[in-house]
Amino acid sequence: MARAAVVLAVPLLFGCGGGGSPESTGQSSTFGLPAPPPISSAAQSEAVRGRVPAELVGAWDGDGTPSSPVDKITFFADGTVSLLYRGGATLDGPAVVESSQMTLYVPGGPILYRSWSIEEFDAGDGYVFENLMLDGVSYVRQIS
Repeated sequence: MARAAVVLAVPLLFGCGGGGSPESTGQSSTFGLPAPPPISSAAQSEAVRGRVPAELVGAWDGDGTPSSPVDKITFFADGTVSLLYRGGATLDGPAVVESSQMTLYVPGGPILYRSWSIEEFDAGDGYVFENLMLDGVSYVRQIS
């Protein structure tokens, strides 16, 4: 008897068909549920004007750990960013840096970093590096 109740409840939860096409109701054809909004589109990325502080401009190398699938992040003075992934894929788009947060508007994004910081460190023998931390993941570049 309990099985019959479950079988009867499924059509009630997901609809019985009527009510118009998915296009006219704003619903997807999968179980009559609302379609999810797109994650990001080229039009959205183009509408965003990037803002990157001078201290970020340049190429930063990932540390190669599993927590960092990005091999290299390059910030440009025009407010754009390029992410080079270990598998060779590259994602480009505007970067908006506000206070301690940054948002990268790349395809499949946006990618939000809630905190970022740069620290300089001396490795000895005249080698000086900067360490960029993005939500606890380290990227580095040599400055001398």
